Amino acid sequence: MWAFGLLGLTEDADERSIKRAYAQRLRGTRPDEDPAGFQRLREAYEAALRFCQNRTVQATVHDGDDGQDEAPIAMAAAPANTPVHARPVALPPRAMGGEAPLPATTVDLAHLLDELLAVAGRGDPQALLAWLAGRHELWSLQAKAALGQHMMARVQQQATAMPAECFDALLGFFDLDHVRAGYDPFAVQRLRRRMRLQWEMQPEHIEAAARRAHDPGWSGHAPNLKMTRRMLRQLVRPFHWPQVLLVSMLPERPGELARFANRLSDDHVEELLPYMPREQLHFWLLAAARGLSLPRLAINSVRIVTATVAAIALVAALFGVITLGGDASKAWNVFPTIAAWICGVAGLAFAYMGWQWLDYWQRLPDTDGGRGTWLRWACVPLMAAIAVALKYLGVDELASVVIVVLAIVLGIRRYRERSGAGPSRFRIHPVGWIVLANMLRLALSGEDAPTVPLAEIGATIAMAFWLADAWKERGRRRASAAAA
Repeated sequence: MWAFGLLGLTEDADERSIKRAYAQRLRGTRPDEDPAGFQRLREAYEAALRFCQNRTVQATVHDGDDGQDEAPIAMAAAPANTPVHARPVALPPRAMGGEAPLPATTVDLAHLLDELLAVAGRGDPQALLAWLAGRHELWSLQAKAALGQHMMARVQQQATAMPAECFDALLGFFDLDHVRAGYDPFAVQRLRRRMRLQWEMQPEHIEAAARRAHDPGWSGHAPNLKMTRRMLRQLVRPFHWPQVLLVSMLPERPGELARFANRLSDDHVEELLPYMPREQLHFWLLAAARGLSLPRLAINSVRIVTATVAAIALVAALFGVITLGGDASKAWNVFPTIAAWICGVAGLAFAYMGWQWLDYWQRLPDTDGGRGTWLRWACVPLMAAIAVALKYLGVDELASVVIVVLAIVLGIRRYRERSGAGPSRFRIHPVGWIVLANMLRLALSGEDAPTVPLAEIGATIAMAFWLADAWKERGRRRASAAAA
């Protein structure tokens, strides 16, 4: 055997000699100086020890068999087209004391594997281990190893529903829970999640899903089966915009659904796609995440409209109660003004959302080169041109100043975000706020105010930042082209 040759020993050496030879050669093979040599020496040491221990066990068995040799372990004959996991394995005969050796038995791996997965699917790891310990077919190390390999091949092709504890018990029993077993640890973890999810998504195992996805904000420390069923019903149903927008009217519901999906999948939401529509998961995850997205925009729009209608209806009801039995003409004359104020507040909310979306869209990187890129590139110059045009057309100067101020803010944020000069949150120096405030003050002043070209000054500032960003973008494109 190669291991004994590397250690300088013969194959009849005992464990003490193997350990002594290993210690002597270890002095000249240091792991920091020769990692490959040290690894090979370590493998030779372990292989020699295993060989020596197996030789001792075989000698003990043969002593109890009255000198009769044990039949070799071999695969029984099977048709050539039979799958590997369905081929039977011949087990060695066993004898006790002076008894005659038993005839060799044949293990039907396919049948045994079906029984094994059925027991594992019951969800009791202790009962599974007891069942494995009581199967005399697995007393053979070769049959045990073969069944473990076929078990992994079967569950990789078709995941079987079982809790994670049962799968861990199987890996430990078949000695497959370490890197040396030859399986990718990440693939094993993905397989573990798939089988656990398949088991927990069954209606009879809803309590296990409730324990995993439990949110302490629901009902303390105890799993809430009612809330779990409600969350699952929402996530597994087909996606329809009216239905999800109606559900999202509850302020906490988008966050609860997103946390439920993350907890149920151990933060691997893609594992839920076989059970839940992609659009449903995508909507709730984006609705609960920070930042701008179409689901958040739709939810906020529906909430604003609903709040506006409810506020107007409430004011109308109050006016109706106040003027009940009296002269309502004067009171109802005020109602349109109040309704207009409510609609104005709603309009400001929509304007703010529109500004957020425009700001987010403006700071996106120019990667595709399509129509969206050109529109984003021309946004700041177009706003500056509109501001100047409004002034020369005789429109209210306040409108042109507001547009040019927005163009300045967009230009600065676009430059800083895309150049990596600072955080995405926009901060203006106090001097900048003073300049902007004076521009608005002069725009709001009467005819006696000095004539100041506010629109032209603001457009110049906005274009300066836009040109600086365009110059930096030109350098980035050249560097990318050179690297390609």
